[in-house]
Amino acid sequence: MKFNRQSEISLVENDLPYVKNYQLHHINLRLLSNQLNVLNAIHESLVHFELPAENQNAPQIKFAIRVVESTAIPTADLLHNLKLVSFDENQKYYSGGKGLLYTISPGSFMVTCDLHSQTAVGILNSEYADFPGLVFHQVFYPILAEMLKQLHLFNIHTAAVCHNDTGIIFPAHAKSGKSTITINMLNAGFGFLSDDICFVKKNSSKLELLGFPEPIRIWDETIRFFPELAALQKLRGCSHLKKSFRAEQVFPNSICLQASPEFLILPQIIDSPSSQLQPISKTTALVELVPQSLMVANKNIVKHHLGILTQLVDTCNCFRLKAGRDMEKIPQLIKDIL
Repeated sequence: MKFNRQSEISLVENDLPYVKNYQLHHINLRLLSNQLNVLNAIHESLVHFELPAENQNAPQIKFAIRVVESTAIPTADLLHNLKLVSFDENQKYYSGGKGLLYTISPGSFMVTCDLHSQTAVGILNSEYADFPGLVFHQVFYPILAEMLKQLHLFNIHTAAVCHNDTGIIFPAHAKSGKSTITINMLNAGFGFLSDDICFVKKNSSKLELLGFPEPIRIWDETIRFFPELAALQKLRGCSHLKKSFRAEQVFPNSICLQASPEFLILPQIIDSPSSQLQPISKTTALVELVPQSLMVANKNIVKHHLGILTQLVDTCNCFRLKAGRDMEKIPQLIKDIL
């Protein structure tokens, strides 16, 4: 299996009718697909970065997704010539050498990425095309993140808010309470950078924290804590799926796209009536941050990403937030240390 650069780029340019253009923190991105619902699923997370239709700036990144029948999805036995470089429970990442990277979930999708030309081409089983979460978080974002690293934009798995220009990040695993904490922070007047993904870029000797304000996704039990989100309970859907809302629709003027990273707070839910904010060492912060954000899919870029994460920890005041049952008081705890 080989990636034919010229034929695939030609496909990207000429063979897919639906196109959207974005500028993600000064990086021009073009998305293409043969199905509009696929682009719409990704657009939900990129809406704040959309360029007008008449903008014809040359894209630095091209990403095409073709929806096909399931029989057209490669299976794992076709990948014996590729080197497995990283994997998680949902998909595997392979290197084809010479700047080629693949992410595969056999039977569901496959994305081929040429890191030299910054072009990615994905094929997606039509049975999964109507699942926005899968399209964005599994098919699109993991490879996009690898291409952005080539342009010195490094991702972090974190929620983030800001107070004036001060950036506060909450890196955490799922079920750590970070979305509940984020909503409480927005209720207290903090700005919203992200609920799940942020980017860090080195500007001269300093770091910039760059927002990615995609919809906030929460469970039904979280919705019940916030009267302003009561309308979400009326949305139809499966009880085992999260419901989403846009921060700016509930908290007007809350969107923030850039801040100076100054506080790194690791949240942890505890069974206690009151929350606590405790200083931690930078070593502890780095040890817990790295597994959240550093994926070893492209070994040539790992040391640069690790260097950025190390500088981020060195830049920030580091704390552990033990979140008790009084989460509505957490914003004041944090204001007290600003």
